[in-house]
Amino acid sequence: MDRVLRHEFNKVVRPLLAVPVAIGFLLFFAQDARPQQFFDVKSVIQDVQKRFSLNSTDLRHIGPLIQQDNADLLVLYARFGGTEPEYSPALWRRVIDQRLDFENRTAAKLTNRQASAVRAARGSLETRILTRIVEDYVDFLVVYLELEALEREAIEHLLQKERITKHELVMKYMREPVRLERELETVTDRTDYWLDKILSAEQLRLYRSLYEPGPTISG
Repeated sequence: MDRVLRHEFNKVVRPLLAVPVAIGFLLFFAQDARPQQFFDVKSVIQDVQKRFSLNSTDLRHIGPLIQQDNADLLVLYARFGGTEPEYSPALWRRVIDQRLDFENRTAAKLTNRQASAVRAARGSLETRILTRIVEDYVDFLVVYLELEALEREAIEHLLQKERITKHELVMKYMREPVRLERELETVTDRTDYWLDKILSAEQLRLYRSLYEPGPTISG
């Protein structure tokens, strides 16, 4: 009897328990129409199919992998994007960790051509998510720092330029952590230099307060 009950539980109840989680995830992205594009990987698959002359067998192998990569990056967006975005070293640490995990998963399963196509797709998906996180962050800064139109334009240009450079560095030096950290810090220092030129003293104080450590339990 216990076995029968367990079977019925698995068949009926467990799927129902998963529904609130799925609904919550969909509602999170339904708050804004733009994130809906993140669910669509057709254009990415079509692009790599054309670039790498993939046949139907290739697509059967790499399609599910690209879908999984997109799902992983949606979790990254859920953590760092949205209405309370965070554009910080923590984001890049997560990008590095996920990229290393991706490389380790990809290497043993695919032909060289398939692996190159999946890497290209992964790069496109990362670019899409990181671009949107920066956009969300700039939208947040507009309100938090009361940015004027020209200030917003300058900040967005600066942060998108930083995003492009850091993403390139991650892909180039992900297996050289010491060098990668040094290169990323150099880019951050350059961004900070230009922020000091763009923002007023009060705006800069507020901006830096975003990264100040919070009070400790003992403090």
